[in-house]
Amino acid sequence: MPFSQPWRSDGPEPCCSAYRDGSSGKYGVELIGAKFEAIKKAEDRELFKESMRKIGLEVPKSDVASDVSEALAIADEIGYPVVVRPAFTLGGTGGGIATTGRS
Repeated sequence: MPFSQPWRSDGPEPCCSAYRDGSSGKYGVELIGAKFEAIKKAEDRELFKESMRKIGLEVPKSDVASDVSEALAIADEIGYPVVVRPAFTLGGTGGGIATTGRS
């Protein structure tokens, strides 16, 4: 879709994709409001954690799992209860609180 046509996005992903692949620079598109680096830090959990630590803030223990067995091992290490979240979700759905390995 050419940038000259109006379109609506329900999130930052289309503009971030255009920034990453160079389309925004090619067509002279500028992000208004948040800058790409700020959006990237807010959406990438590791970058966000690193940014918070750099400014002296404490962050909760966390890790990334690729499957249920990894998640259970991480939860055993961190200790229950844990907040479990999918890697990407629209509207914040799909996560929950686990108080035991069975939950």
